[in-house]
Amino acid sequence: MTHFLDPDLALFHLARQAQRNAERCHRRRKNQIQQKSVAFGASSDSGRNAVKRSARQARGDEYEARASAFLRKANLIILEHQLHSPFGEIDLIARDEVNLIFIEVRSRSSGLYGGAAASVTPAKQRKMILTAQWWLPALTRRYFNGILPPCRFDVIAFEATRVFWCKDAVRIRQDK
Repeated sequence: MTHFLDPDLALFHLARQAQRNAERCHRRRKNQIQQKSVAFGASSDSGRNAVKRSARQARGDEYEARASAFLRKANLIILEHQLHSPFGEIDLIARDEVNLIFIEVRSRSSGLYGGAAASVTPAKQRKMILTAQWWLPALTRRYFNGILPPCRFDVIAFEATRVFWCKDAVRIRQDK
């Protein structure tokens, strides 16, 4: 039987156990995301109230509902809310007569630091694109009879008392 007389060896074993626990937690979380993704036929926000939402999440839900109403008034059809993938989340999915539109909703109480629209960083844009690619086959089958529609990425930005709709705010570079 090994006794940990060497402090470095004891620390090594503690660190290894922490890594195993972190890996287990990561696998569990990944499985939960995959299970939610597989259950696409269910409402995409099913179970939203199963876990208590933080104040920040509740505020985000409120702005997403306001954005939904705003887009409906502009004759868009809201298809999905809060679609998750292993890469991230897209707040709203909508369509107009021909386009499939992936929408990020942002809010800021002031225009400092560039405002709400500017908060959609290149990293967030990459996550949006990867999440859209993840869901595109299922969305195409479900809402466009399997025919790939033109797609675009919009941002709805709430700043103080104003709403900005930035159409085609995120572009996918074709030159790579």
